[in-house]
Amino acid sequence: VPVKLLHFTFGHPVGARWRINEPGCEEGLLKQMQRELPLLRDLRTPRAVAKALKPLVKPDDARSREVYAYALLQAGETAAAAGALDSLIEQIDTGVSWQAEIAARVRVIRAKVSRRIEEAQGQLARWELESLANLGLTEYRA
Repeated sequence: VPVKLLHFTFGHPVGARWRINEPGCEEGLLKQMQRELPLLRDLRTPRAVAKALKPLVKPDDARSREVYAYALLQAGETAAAAGALDSLIEQIDTGVSWQAEIAARVRVIRAKVSRRIEEAQGQLARWELESLANLGLTEYRA
């Protein structure tokens, strides 16, 4: 999902609000993230991420459902991802601006899933690069 701010949709926030240009941000964020390492170590594959997210998805939370659908897609779970995307698009209220943005992204991804999963995965990779650039984190790209 292309972002300009880092959001913690699942679980609990890692510390406070973090802005990359604030003094001490990197050190503080790293310190907080070290506390989360046991969980993060288990999330080495897209399938592990999707499995970890599943119990955290809230039925009435379009953002968490979007992220989960994309995790399924990254894991190669085409049928499950398509079902999650279809279900999500039915829930979205496009009269609400932030939900309309989600709907637009979901429609793009769903069309690509219908053609080839690799196209959809490529779009997710492009959005990831866009987000890293927006957050000033391109040097941390794996």
